[in-house]
Amino acid sequence: MGLQDDVTEEEADLGGGKVLRGHPEAIRSFVAARDLARERNRRWPQRPNGSVDTRAAMTTLARSFPTLRDAADGVEPFEVERFARWLCSGAGGGGAIRAGRFVLHVWNPNADHRELGRELGLEAADGCLAPFNVSDALGVWDEEHRRAFLAWCEAPFWP
Repeated sequence: MGLQDDVTEEEADLGGGKVLRGHPEAIRSFVAARDLARERNRRWPQRPNGSVDTRAAMTTLARSFPTLRDAADGVEPFEVERFARWLCSGAGGGGAIRAGRFVLHVWNPNADHRELGRELGLEAADGCLAPFNVSDALGVWDEEHRRAFLAWCEAPFWP
């Protein structure tokens, strides 16, 4: 009689006709991780099918940073060109610029947003739209900015 003979198999109904079968501990771990992911994703606006509404989530993300919450243009609805113009306008301080860089990074992590700024004719694009640097941002941000960043890290989404 082997070790496997002592373990009973369990099932978990995943919905939609899907059933997961396996070791009870593995089933419990899977279900707990799935439920935690669902709970975390609920912090972002949802579509009727339960997926994250990414454009609305970008607004929610930007508003989670105190320096972008009320003053930033292009946040609601999220419009990347208006937002980039606002970032380069000088209206926000160092915390806002770094928060804005992070928001742009989430919007498109592979883009060089300085190129967008140049296309828009923004003279300050090379400075204000530089790539997001987490070490630089954490060195400047206050606790509320850090909490906004960490909230996304716990439940990331990508448009």
